[in-house]
Amino acid sequence: RDELAVLVGNDGLGIPLAIMGAMIPLSAFSSVQMALYRRDFNFKFLLNIRLITILTPILISIPMALMGYDYWSLIAGILGAQLFTALVLLKSRKNQIHLFFSSRVFMNMFSYSAWSLAEAFSIWLTAWVDTFIISRFLDAYYLGIYKMPMAIVTTVMAMATSSLAPVLFAALSRVQQDEQAFSNTFFTFQRYMALFLVPIGIGLFVFQDFVVDLLLGPQWKLAGIVLGSWALSSAIMTVTANLISEVFRAKGVPNLSFWTQILHLVVLIPVIYICIQYDFSTFVYARSIVRMEMLMVAMIFLALFIHMSALRVITNIGVYLITASIVGALAYSILHLYDAVWWTIACMILCVVLYVVILYLIPSERTIITSGVDKLLSKV
Repeated sequence: RDELAVLVGNDGLGIPLAIMGAMIPLSAFSSVQMALYRRDFNFKFLLNIRLITILTPILISIPMALMGYDYWSLIAGILGAQLFTALVLLKSRKNQIHLFFSSRVFMNMFSYSAWSLAEAFSIWLTAWVDTFIISRFLDAYYLGIYKMPMAIVTTVMAMATSSLAPVLFAALSRVQQDEQAFSNTFFTFQRYMALFLVPIGIGLFVFQDFVVDLLLGPQWKLAGIVLGSWALSSAIMTVTANLISEVFRAKGVPNLSFWTQILHLVVLIPVIYICIQYDFSTFVYARSIVRMEMLMVAMIFLALFIHMSALRVITNIGVYLITASIVGALAYSILHLYDAVWWTIACMILCVVLYVVILYLIPSERTIITSGVDKLLSKV
């Protein structure tokens, strides 16, 4: 625990790290139950579970923080959320839970889950290797400047992916033997996700300074380049490479996703190791740009082993990439005409209106927007 704490730049916090380890068995237990609900498409119940994970830290962490418990308030909130989630899931499916062990079942599962576990570890390593390198070469100030904006971007992207990605995996798994239905399902999901995530990513890139100042304060000004570059690359990766990973898993070949991550690490580690020797800004931009290498590998694997069109992964969302880029370039050109909050907000509103109007003028996109609005109004 102490060595791991040093590795991630938190020397002396080994005990809190060890206590947080309780999340591993709790989340492992919950994941089995939640997988059953996803398979049954019972996402209404999963929404209630998600509310527990949101409200529990608020009810536990904030009062403890006000009483001066420092980082222990965050640890208690997270562990409390995991514990309550496990208890609710246990109660809801209590008739289906019993203990047994079968070597045959284990071997059948392990043939698939071993690659899935390796993939999960490789994803974790890809996400954290830059943190290890920063901790080695820079101080805690730059580590905070780097990780906080990334956490904000990850949260924003998760709002869409956490609700759609499980549905996509379940839907793809059900039609994995029907190539046409499989392809149509994937590209339909991709278009709907790109419709929102691409402009969000470009918007955060254009208005990076305003967003950082609003959420974190003027003392975090250097964090703007982190938030902007990471948001832009994350928007592209989320609707391309991340969705391709869901395809690999739905087809029962998570080893392809694993090798995608490994080949990315082979390029990622030397690039960021070299770039951090120059300055922080070079490191930040290089870290975001090098993610495109993983996208290229994922597209090659998609074409070679899944026999789906890699080019279509890009052309399928081309209209959103082009439209959002045009609107973003326009906003960037007029943003600095006035140095005022009201002008920045006006530019943001103008971007949203222009993006929707341009897409509405395209017949194929008009159908998507209209159907989406109709569904939203029907819910209201």
